[in-house]
Amino acid sequence: MTVDDFLILGKKVLIGLLIGIIPLALVTGGLWLITALLK
Repeated sequence: MTVDDFLILGKKVLIGLLIGIIPLALVTGGLWLITALLK
């Protein structure tokens, strides 16, 4: 594995994490807002 391969892999992992985290954050934020409004 060269340094370039490592960098490409790192970028793919970062993008994958972002794609996974953003919807999760939106759902969590949405649920938090709903519970805050219902109280």
